[in-house]
Amino acid sequence: MPVILHGQKYFSCIDLKDGYWQVPLSEKDRHKTAFADGFGNLYQ
Repeated sequence: MPVILHGQKYFSCIDLKDGYWQVPLSEKDRHKTAFADGFGNLYQ
């Protein structure tokens, strides 16, 4: 992980289990948080 973050200006870390529902997010920015789990499921 440190190699990935090297040279980056900003990064964040949240508890995905409990923190997901606590972060206010504009509908237009929803696609920025999407991820796939490797089993063909897409979470937005």
